Amino acid sequence: ATEVYTQCLMVASQLKSLTFARLSLLPSLRGGSDGGVGGDSAVGSSPTSDFYLSAASDMLASYVDALAASGSMPITRSEWYDEEVNIAKSEFLESEQRRQFGIFTGRASGDEVVMTEPRRVDLLDRPDCLEDVFGLVEACVGMYPQGVRGFWREAVELRGNVSDEENEESEGDEATVTVLAPSRALRTLDLLKEETDPA
Repeated sequence: ATEVYTQCLMVASQLKSLTFARLSLLPSLRGGSDGGVGGDSAVGSSPTSDFYLSAASDMLASYVDALAASGSMPITRSEWYDEEVNIAKSEFLESEQRRQFGIFTGRASGDEVVMTEPRRVDLLDRPDCLEDVFGLVEACVGMYPQGVRGFWREAVELRGNVSDEENEESEGDEATVTVLAPSRALRTLDLLKEETDPA
């Protein structure tokens, strides 16, 4: 069941759904003079537009949280490119060994296409990578700033050394304060950003 769950999360990356959402879906949901859903050029946004962006923001926060929880964050673009280059080199070496073996055994096929170098990596085949996750979150929060709330959670902190006036109800116990703390998804994104940023 866990494998199916992980595969379902990865499909969005493989089908480039994150790029579609960033470049096409979110701009179409934004109201305003650019012709978005329910847009009013005089106002710049509408309740309908805000509703759609709020729903998209909540869904994105849940999706990124699920990626973080399952450890299914996509790899970076450079890691994908390096993997593809290695695969292309392996395919070339395998093809060359097969050709040489055919010559050695006298069964070389004249119809076989001879590769003279590894194939080029087609960047259009690239799935959505970690940078696309960052880009989508940034685009969503940029269009709907209230959506940033989905990447935070309420946490209770114990506060010591509280004055008697502030802590009358607690009768000498440590006071608890509700604060905003980064969600698991946001902490994971922060760690990944630190790892991928050049020093």
